[in-house]
Amino acid sequence: MTDALGLRVAGLLTSRLCHDLVGPLGAVSNGLELIAEDDAMAKEAGRDPRSITISVYGQPPDRTVVQSLLNAGADRVVVRPEHVETEAEMGEQLERMAEAVLR
Repeated sequence: MTDALGLRVAGLLTSRLCHDLVGPLGAVSNGLELIAEDDAMAKEAGRDPRSITISVYGQPPDRTVVQSLLNAGADRVVVRPEHVETEAEMGEQLERMAEAVLR
């Protein structure tokens, strides 16, 4: 991937999937739009669009948001924990996050 193409894709990911998401419908709409643009840019650069992976970081632990992003074409979605003071608190938070996203 060329530097310019990489920067453009990174910019699109940041603006559309991280800052502009207001809910699952926005995630699906923005994700599909990004994937369509990403496919066109990849083809222009002579790349197979299927060889490009999309990761979304820092999302809230919400099963609907995560599933919407995956359905829109993200290959992986990373949820973020809140800051806590102790290891025990982090363990409890991770259990709640797993419950919210995986079960």
